This record gives sequence, C-alpha cells and structure tokens, in this order.
Amino acid sequence: MRMKMKIYNKMLYLIILTALIVFGATIMIVNSKIRSSAVSSNKQKSLTLAKANSEKVKMFMQDYMSTARVLKEIALVYGSLPVENRLPVYKTVFENTLLKNQKIAAIHGVFLSDIMIGFDTTLNISYNRNNKNLGFSDRDISTSQFFLTPRNTLFETMIPNCNHQEPNDTCSLDSYVVPIMQINEFIGVVGVDGKTTELHEYLKTLARESRSELLIINRNWELLSYSSETGGAKLVDAIKSDSLIYSNVSKGFEHGKATFTPLINHNYYAIVPIQMSNHFDKILLITKIPSLNILVSANRSTVISIITGLIGLLVLSVFVWMIARLVTKPLLSITKSLESISMGDISYSNKLKISGNDELSEISLGVNRLIDGLNNVSAFAAEIGKGNLDTKYTLLGKSDTLGQSLVLMRESLIQSRTEENKQRIEDDKQSWVTQGIAKFGEILRINNDNIEILSSNLVKNLCLYMDKPQCAIFVISDNENEDIFDLASVFAFGQFKIITKSVHMGEELIGRVAQDRKTLHITDTPQSFPIIRPELSHDEIPVYSLIVPLLIGEQAIGVVELLGYKAFESHEIEFVEKLGANIASTVNSVKINVKTAELLKQSREQKDILAQHEEEMRQNMEEMLATQEEAEKREHELKTVISTIEANTMLAILNIEGKITKINETLSDLFGFPASQMIGKYMDAFTTPDEISRKEFARLWSEVLAGNSQKKIQKIENRKKSIYLSETYIPILDNDEREVQEVALVATDVTTKVKYDQEIAQLISEIETYAL
Repeated sequence: MRMKMKIYNKMLYLIILTALIVFGATIMIVNSKIRSSAVSSNKQKSLTLAKANSEKVKMFMQDYMSTARVLKEIALVYGSLPVENRLPVYKTVFENTLLKNQKIAAIHGVFLSDIMIGFDTTLNISYNRNNKNLGFSDRDISTSQFFLTPRNTLFETMIPNCNHQEPNDTCSLDSYVVPIMQINEFIGVVGVDGKTTELHEYLKTLARESRSELLIINRNWELLSYSSETGGAKLVDAIKSDSLIYSNVSKGFEHGKATFTPLINHNYYAIVPIQMSNHFDKILLITKIPSLNILVSANRSTVISIITGLIGLLVLSVFVWMIARLVTKPLLSITKSLESISMGDISYSNKLKISGNDELSEISLGVNRLIDGLNNVSAFAAEIGKGNLDTKYTLLGKSDTLGQSLVLMRESLIQSRTEENKQRIEDDKQSWVTQGIAKFGEILRINNDNIEILSSNLVKNLCLYMDKPQCAIFVISDNENEDIFDLASVFAFGQFKIITKSVHMGEELIGRVAQDRKTLHITDTPQSFPIIRPELSHDEIPVYSLIVPLLIGEQAIGVVELLGYKAFESHEIEFVEKLGANIASTVNSVKINVKTAELLKQSREQKDILAQHEEEMRQNMEEMLATQEEAEKREHELKTVISTIEANTMLAILNIEGKITKINETLSDLFGFPASQMIGKYMDAFTTPDEISRKEFARLWSEVLAGNSQKKIQKIENRKKSIYLSETYIPILDNDEREVQEVALVATDVTTKVKYDQEIAQLISEIETYAL
C-alpha cells in the first residue's frame, strides 16, 4: 500500500534532494576547475621562478665568464707584441687581474707556444690566490679537462671542480673556461676559478626563497653545483633512473627550451637551460619542487568551496519550505479542473478564476489556455475531416504537440497532393523521352542506307520534336590517318543550311566533346561561338547549347549539337544521350553497309576480270609447266647463293616503304636487337639518329626507288662502341624491270678501315703542321 504524502512535503523533499545533487555536482565541478586553475597557475609561477633563478645564476657566472673572455681578447693580440715580450705580458695581465678581482680564486692559461710564444712546447700559466699572496705555477694542465674539453667542443664551458687540480688538492674550485680561436683555429684556452662554496651558497639562498631544491648539470650529466646540504649526486642518479625526467632533461639540452614535468613521486621538476652565450656549452638548472608547494592553495580552495556550498544549501532549504506551503492551496482547484479535462470534458465551465500575479496564477492561466486550445483543436480537426486543407490553425505554443501533429497531418496531405503533381510531371517527361526514342527509332530504321538522308531527317525532327531553333550533326570521316568530324547536316530556323565544315579531334567544342566523350551543356553561349544567326535582326539568338557525343563503346563516331532559347532540362539531356547511342549504332551500321556495297561492287568487277584472265591463264598453263622445271632448278641455285650470302654477310630486305621484311642475325646483333623485334620497323629508325641523317637517308631512298643502287658509310653506336658500316642499297625490280619491288641492304664492317683513315689523316695533319 502506497503511503500518501502531502504535496508540500513532496515538494520540500524533492527540491532539497535536487538542490543537494545540483549543489554537490556544482561544488565538485567548480572545485575541480578552481583546483586545476590553481595548480596550473602555481606551475606557471614555479616555472617563471625557475627561469628567474636561471637568470640569477647566469648573472652570477657571468662575472667569471666576462673576465675569462677579456683574457681571451688580450691573448688574441699576441701578433702585435714582440715574441720576447709576450710571456711577460701574459703573466703581468694574469697577476693584475687576480689582484683586482677578489672573487676569483685562480687564473689559468694554456697556449700552443709554437703559435703564440714561439716555443716548441705547450705553455702553461697559472696564478693561485693563497690568502693575500699570489702563487705562480707552470705545471702541465694540458692533459686535464680544463684544456681538453674546450679544445674538443670549441665552446665556452664550466668545468666541474677538481677536474684540473692536483689529486691531493681540496676540491673547492669551479673553472670557467674560454677557448682561444683565431680564424677558426684553436690556439689555446684561458679560464678563471671560482670558489665552489660561493655558487653552492648562492643556490642554497635561491632554494630557500623558492622552497625547492636546485642543482646544475652539464651535457655529460656531471654535477656542477647544488643547493642541498647532503649533496646533489643522489638527486642526479634519481633523475637519470626516471625515464620521464631523463627525457625532459635530454630535450632541454637538445632544444634549449624550459620544460615542466608532470607530478613524479610527489615532486615536480622545472628544467631551464642556462645559456651564457651562443658559444657556451649548454648547462641546465633543475629545480625540484615539492607537490605541497603547488597544491597548498588548491586544497584551501577546495575547503572554501565545500563550506560555501553547505551554507547555500541550508538557506535554500528554508526558502523551499516557505514556498511549498504557499503553493499547496491553489493547486487543489487546478487539480480538480485537470481531472475533468483528463476525462474528456473540455467545456468552458472548467475554466479557473485567476487572482494574483504569481506562478500559480500562470498555471491557472495555462489550464484555461489548454481548454481554449483543445476546443480550437477540435474545431480544426473537424474542418480537416471535411477536406478543407486551407484551414488555418494557430499553435498554442512551441510544445503544442497535438496541434503540431494536426498541422503536420494537413501538410502531409498537401505534400501528398504536391508529390502526385510532381510525379505526374516526371511521368510525362519520361513518357516524352520514351515516345521520342520510339519515334526516332523508326526514323533510324527507315533511313539506314544513306548517311546524308539519315542526318537530314535526324536534325530536322530533333528541332521539331524538342522545339529547338537549331540542330547539327557531325560524323567522323573515313580518314585512317587522323580523326576528323565532318558536318553532315544542319537545320536552323525552320530550314536546312548548306554548310561545309570539318573539325579535328580535340579542336573547338565539337572536337573536345568527342575527345572527352562527355556531354557539354553551356548555359551562356559566348558571342564568338560558331552558330547560325537568324535572318531577321530582331529575332532572338539562342544562348543555350547542348553538345552530345555519339559513342560506340569508347569510340566517338559523331557529335550532335543543339541550340535553344532556354536551358536544357535533365530529361531533355537524358533523351539526347540515349538517342545518341542509337544514332551512333545506326551511323556505324550505315558506314559498314556503304563499305560492304563498295566492296561487293569491286568484287563483281574483279570477278569479270578474273573470268577474262582465266582463259589466258589456262593457255599459259602448259607454257608454265614447261618452264617450271627450269625455274625450280634456278630457285635451288638461288637459295644456295642466298644462304651463302646470309651466312657470310650482313643482309636485310626492305619493302618500298623502307620497312624491314627480313634481316639476318649478323646484322640485327650489330644493332643490338633480336631480328624478330626489327622486322616490321622502318630501317631509318635504327640508322638516322638526327634530323640531318634523316634528310640524307630520304635523299638516298628516293634514288634507290628510282632504280639506282646507293652506297654510304654509316656510323652506329652499339654498347658504347662506335662501328662503321659500308651500306649498299640494291633495288630489286619486277620481272619487267620497270618497278622496284624490294630493296636489298648489304652491309660490311669497315670500322678498322675508317679508323686507319682517320689515323692517317691525323698523321698527315701533324706532318703538315710540323712542316709549317
């Protein structure tokens, strides 16, 4: 049994529950965004602070590097000093520099003495500060990292402490080293030492200010300085063992950009390059930032958000309770009216009295509007049922589903009528296309033996059937060498026009349509388009063109051109394209029939001629039989001679067009091709590499066809080898010795002779030159 609950209690519980969910979700979302924003802001501040610290460290180191660079510039003026004065000058400069700069603990220089001092050995100069006294040393430090690192990299660099000091010395100095370069040639290094503890204490100060841990490393992962009391070696090992931090550090060295890593083991890492100059080997300042520094403000924002949400929820609950009590009473009358409406009673007696100007009044007003709307819907439905589709209906609002359904029903009925009309129009268009195809099918069937008559009937009936002012048909000619489309017939403005025109494939729009094999519809024909103008100047000029190729498979055998006063509709284009296929088939059949008739006529004429010659052949048969034995004997002898020639000479047989009909292997191997590939090819394709030789061969060939033997020396490049042939072209005449039937080419390798001739000519030229 369901427990009955008062409406204001339901409102109270449901609204408070909803508010709790909404407030909770809102607090979570807002807190998440605030927390994310705070974390992001703190990360950016930490990265900015790390960049500022890197600049501070850079300024700290710059004091030492500036001194080293000044010493380098002084060293580069050695050329202006006498050789004997250079060493004293360097010592004096080093000593005075160390005296004036109390921060500097030592100054070192290594010079290639054969260049700068004139000695045969490397010169070492070192000045060290010992309390208030200065100590000079010339011990060899050319084998230490102080000298080797800048010599190998040619970069300014910072050398970790103890890298050039004696093994027993206390590791308390860092070296700032500058290579000495002259015209891209390394000639020495200079550097200054600073106390390791000074940089260490400076980093400790920066670390306290930023509440983080700092260390400096070079490209070789050597620890240069650190801020922790216990040393930075463990932190370097931890960074190298973590692939994500290691990757960010490697990118810092490679790209020279500052990066900030995600949270790793409760810490963030800011990696910032310290670039002293473009010639300074990169070092990195790594700042280890505890996550508490980043998240403390975010946690504070979370607590404030939760407290604020709870206070707001409490205030909302009080207001909801007060509103629920005010709403309950008017709802009873609204409920009674809605119960009557739900039972189907939409009479105006159920309308509510409205007093006040609050939400409940608006609900009552809504109930009254509902009653009015239902009565309007009832009247509208009655009119639709009578078939009055023009009846107007005003929706009660955007959510009037019933009214929208009725309006949609009316629109569907109207749409059905519209679709029926459209379908009837489409059916009429398809019927027009079908009837046209049938009509022109009869025209094509009747006039299939004469292209001119067929073309005339087609263009005239196309203009009449499609109500177009002009139509022309082009048919491909019988020219075997190139594709040319001849104008077969033109019908324009009610009469045939006598025009002679031919268009090559790809030329003008006709040739392009035939080449592309695609229909072209032009909606704005230019003034330069070759169309027939009307005889009367005030008549309208057609500006719409339709050009359709006549295709059989992939071959265009003609083109139909139509002009109209308005754009061609899709069903008209479809009709012309379908008709074009039928026209193409018929035109092709007509061409075949015409050729067949011509061949039949020629066959009959040849039959009569053969009948006349049959008697002569019968009379000559006996004579032929008598001479056959002698001919066979001569043929056997001739074959023997030819076989001998083919085996021992280079021979080819050419027809009167210059094509190879036979060639032996000796000659084909010389050209570098198999004999089977050369047969059927033109001989000049292998013997005329340029325009001059082709003209010379044409002249020679004309003499041969005139019955005159010709001879020439031909140079051939085969497998990067030059070969000279003596070619003899011998015309072979018919039995009457009147016409040339074939040409025999006999070639001889005269390469040796030509080379001897060239050598002799060269010797004669040299002799004549010597004599002069």
